[in-house]
Amino acid sequence: MPLLDTQTLIIITVITLILTAGAILLTWMINRKMPGANHWALGYLLIATGVLLQGTQEFLHPIISKGFANHSFAAGFYLLWMGTRIFQNKEALSLRYFIVMHLMLLMMLVLLGLDSSGLVERTILMSLLLGSISFLISFDLLRDRSDNNFSHTVIGIIFALLTIAFIARGFGAGMMPESGTMVSAGRHSHITYLFAIIFNIVVAFGFVIMLTERLENRLRHLADTDYLTGLNSRRAVVKTAERLISRGNKSNKPTSLVMLDLDNFKVINDTYGHPAGDELLRHFGRMMRDCFRPDDLIGRMGGEEFVAVLAETKLSDAFEAAERLRATFGNKPVLVHGQDINATVSIGISTTESGSENFSQLFNRADKELYQAKQSGRNRISSKLRDDDLEIQEPLA
Repeated sequence: MPLLDTQTLIIITVITLILTAGAILLTWMINRKMPGANHWALGYLLIATGVLLQGTQEFLHPIISKGFANHSFAAGFYLLWMGTRIFQNKEALSLRYFIVMHLMLLMMLVLLGLDSSGLVERTILMSLLLGSISFLISFDLLRDRSDNNFSHTVIGIIFALLTIAFIARGFGAGMMPESGTMVSAGRHSHITYLFAIIFNIVVAFGFVIMLTERLENRLRHLADTDYLTGLNSRRAVVKTAERLISRGNKSNKPTSLVMLDLDNFKVINDTYGHPAGDELLRHFGRMMRDCFRPDDLIGRMGGEEFVAVLAETKLSDAFEAAERLRATFGNKPVLVHGQDINATVSIGISTTESGSENFSQLFNRADKELYQAKQSGRNRISSKLRDDDLEIQEPLA
């Protein structure tokens, strides 16, 4: 004799499904930029509706308690799948696939009938359908590792287990058929609802954790990205540069740091306006991406000051890259808001020497070199590569 009767399990299942939908919806409302979460919440509400309708099989018409219930299950799982795709920034399937699925399900239910004699066939049908959708959810979660989130893997594995459970449920219904309804059929329905409660609690936590991780990743990205140029922020530069320099020290390979500061930027702002100055900074950020290697750490330290950290790069190579940027930027005016702005950049470079330096020491040395470039007339590079600073043209701003 089971500890809980099937009716009680149905009520508990419905409550846990509704609570899950509420938790997901609450997380979505906190940050409405979470794509897919609203689909998950609606999907769980539809599944809860299906379970609730199944519990009315003893006194409601089969079209409602069986037909509508099965369609609610299918729609709910489909929305969970679409929510997962949207959450992973994938394109949701066209509405016609949703309609085709329900039309095919309707045809099968009409062929199988809604009376008690068709319980086994309906159980196998729904097990195959829901198992297939669970497999697709699992496949999308396990295949896409773009966020590298542990929760994606966990939930993907859980849905893979759910796929196996649905297959086992359909196989068990065929091998050991029971008559009646999902309320009175016996051990199959009892095990189904008991498993649904346990599974739902686990997945509820998983979905909420996925949403929380996405929010944390977004906040971390905002903190690590300069809002104006899209380059690394000062925080991200310091954090990553320490690791790069430490790794270079251990492998006895040089790390070069390039400090860059736009010349007479205050004059440019006063002459052309702050919007033009902001656009000039964005333009310079794009030029840094073009002139340095993709793996180089480049960022904006604040104001008109930028930095590039070049791992496994000796001073002469860093000088060449910096000179390429200096010459390209200063040799022709920059078109900003319909106006030609003549701008130049001063640069200071330092490279690890003792094999025990940290970011602060390297940064301070490059900053001193940058100050020397400014004092020597701007639009030039200062480093210990040569005694005389390289000068191509006088500052124009």
